[in-house]
Amino acid sequence: MEKIEFEFLGMQLMEPMSLVTNDLIAITCIIIFYKLVRKKEKDEFVHYWSLFFLTFALSTFGGGFAHLFFNYTGVYGKIPVFSLAVIANFFIDKACFTLIEDQKKSARIEIFLIAKAILSILLMIILIEFIGKKIFLIVQFNTVITAAGILVWFCAKTKEVSTAWKHFTWGIVFLLITAGVQIAKLNLHLWFNKDDFSHILITITMIFFYLGVKSYRRI
Repeated sequence: MEKIEFEFLGMQLMEPMSLVTNDLIAITCIIIFYKLVRKKEKDEFVHYWSLFFLTFALSTFGGGFAHLFFNYTGVYGKIPVFSLAVIANFFIDKACFTLIEDQKKSARIEIFLIAKAILSILLMIILIEFIGKKIFLIVQFNTVITAAGILVWFCAKTKEVSTAWKHFTWGIVFLLITAGVQIAKLNLHLWFNKDDFSHILITITMIFFYLGVKSYRRI
């Protein structure tokens, strides 16, 4: 589908709606981050979720400008924001696995999580010359592993966190719908393409994730 291009201050810019919808995610995440960190009673679970929202806010804020200045930065401008997205996923993983009581098992899992994040970022840097924008598939694969981890963990604790489980499940449902929009290339309008649609769905996902954290810790 044709992308919107326009001139501003002598610069050839692109996709203004992607800037708007990315910023919508970023603003939502910053508000949630503030709500989490202002609480007096904190623990590691909430701490790592707050870091997720902060990191993902930075990723999506930068993502909007990566779209806007694509004529100048090209696909390389997406490496920093995609890397931040991978790091954000790492913080979700860390949040869930802080509740593992077995210290040895927790340490082994942390090594795996760190390796997964580093490998994902290195693969993007190495493969960008060969697959271009498709490096986003690495981020998506990373996200799928994270989402699966959340579901498995919460399924194991359904009796304890049934309300939180429902919120997290709905968040993952909206993530799956987002993937469907991308795969189907559902471009509803020139000013509301598949990326813009996906960003709205991701915003909803962030809200459900926040409700999940809030319900679990009753903050």
